[in-house]
Amino acid sequence: LQIECEIIMFDTHKKLEVTSPPFVVVVMGKTMICGWRGSSTVMDWIMDVAFAPVASSRWITSAKSVRAQGGFCALIESDLSLHEHFLIKNIKDRGIEELVLTGHSLAGGL
Repeated sequence: LQIECEIIMFDTHKKLEVTSPPFVVVVMGKTMICGWRGSSTVMDWIMDVAFAPVASSRWITSAKSVRAQGGFCALIESDLSLHEHFLIKNIKDRGIEELVLTGHSLAGGL
């Protein structure tokens, strides 16, 4: 069994790397996977304890009762906002049918 995947984006956040974990986007067939590195810096651990259940404009109209941990949500919202046009273009151009958000530790919280 051979599964082919393509890394279409890897954002280390350069000068903000200390406060923002790297973000990667991989495509496997009709599935796009967005992933974030887990907690590994002091700033990551500070974000881990920033627990305030928050809603997001990205899902509030279809899931009014869904809340996410505030620190995790802020980081993920930032990356999705920064790369929104790239992500949407690739979703359309590649006929993406499934979007998976994943990560370990810090990113697994969302």
